[in-house]
Amino acid sequence: MDFRTQKLAKLLVDYSVFVKPGEKVVISGSSEAEEFIKAIYKEVILKGAHPILRVNIPGLNPFFYNILGDSQSF
Repeated sequence: MDFRTQKLAKLLVDYSVFVKPGEKVVISGSSEAEEFIKAIYKEVILKGAHPILRVNIPGLNPFFYNILGDSQSF
C-alpha cells in the first residue's frame, strides 16, 4: 500500500473525524477506493473503534431497484 494512502487515512481518522475507542465508524465508498477504504479500516481498528463497512459495487443498485419486490420495500 502506498505510504501516502496510509498517511491520509491516519490523518482522516486522527484529526478530521477524531475517532475514539469504542465508537462505531461507518466507512462508505465504492470499489474504486478499495485501498483507501482498507487503510481507513485499519486505522479505525487501531484506534479501538468499530468499523462498519458500506461498500458500493457498480451495477448492484440498478438491479436492486429494478427487481425489488413488495415485501422488500422500505
